[in-house]
Amino acid sequence: MGLHGDVKKYLLERFPGCVDNAPPPIDCQVLVCDYMWLLFKFTPDEGTAGEELIDFIWGPISRFFEAGGETYVMCFDRPERVPRAKAEEHARRYGGGVPVPLTSTECDYENLPFPWYAALANREVRKRVCVFIADSVLRRFSSSNFSRSATLFVHGIGDSVRKATVGCVSDAHEHSIARDIGEGDLAVAYWAAQYADKTVVARVLDSDQIPILMLCARTARRTRGLYVWLVSPGRDESSPENYRFLPVEKRTVIDVLGMNRALKNEGVSVFEFVFMIICQKTDFVNKIIKNLGVAPSMRSLEIHFKGAIRVSASAARCDSDEIKKCFRRTVSHSGRKRAEVSECFDVELRRAWWNLLYWTFGTAGALPQALAPSRAFGFDDAGFRPAEKSLDLDYPFYSP
Repeated sequence: MGLHGDVKKYLLERFPGCVDNAPPPIDCQVLVCDYMWLLFKFTPDEGTAGEELIDFIWGPISRFFEAGGETYVMCFDRPERVPRAKAEEHARRYGGGVPVPLTSTECDYENLPFPWYAALANREVRKRVCVFIADSVLRRFSSSNFSRSATLFVHGIGDSVRKATVGCVSDAHEHSIARDIGEGDLAVAYWAAQYADKTVVARVLDSDQIPILMLCARTARRTRGLYVWLVSPGRDESSPENYRFLPVEKRTVIDVLGMNRALKNEGVSVFEFVFMIICQKTDFVNKIIKNLGVAPSMRSLEIHFKGAIRVSASAARCDSDEIKKCFRRTVSHSGRKRAEVSECFDVELRRAWWNLLYWTFGTAGALPQALAPSRAFGFDDAGFRPAEKSLDLDYPFYSP
């Protein structure tokens, strides 16, 4: 899941002061959390009561509002809305093995399904767990004594976005467009865009949230800070005073606007920079330049990659021939004899182009029909790579 493991290291090198270097004290007003990874962070034993899961989820929420936070958003995946482009990634995660039989499938305050990780791999059981979490937290929040202006949203459960304030739980009709977003990390970007005038922190596990929010910040014209709280495996027993609104855990803090400003000052397009990151590996794209590390690939691509991608608020186009030349120049100037482009070079670039469009235009609601995965984007009818290594089709431009 997420980006190539070396991308974070490159961003630390590329943007000193913006990555893993705590910015000044953050007055966090809005906290958006991708909740799918938190299900795996919880480690119950057989016989653990469901109330313990809710207490585990509730602790950081309570901490945020007690520290003066205004709005908290819980984002869940909606599997039925995830584009079929995710088919290969899902096959890697869940396919091929014999399902572990469940000794329990109950999910309520007294019971949890077990074994826990096997239950989470079962789509129907996982859905019941998410519904239980959402309903329980909404009820607990509505009966709390937080500020009357405090608001909790739950995104991705059922056919509506749910909202709780003290004393009330209701549908958030003002956010009905968001109910059709499939992936939690795109939902995070939607909510960040809704609060462009507030300081927003996204607490996530997957590193692909970084480029997604770089694109989001580029198109939303933010006036307040946007940060990624990227959680890492393991724990850190110290809790920085600057982040009293977040739980104690090992993390990297990323200043998204700071990275975007650095690129703008250097005349580098955020869209092209993110495209280069995508080409290092995502859930949809395999690494395009083989036998050359992420850092040298990115450094070289930045030199050769200029003006091949044009994106506006509602349209996008690319010069595929120029993009291919940029990658071949990077390989030829790499100084590595074994460096080469992928044998599926054309297909991977098409998928990378779709990936950029998906992250740019798929964060505001239902996936536009123009971005449905297709052969021209490097996907077969089931969402897998086509049998051919190169396709005699024009790269699709995006226009609503």
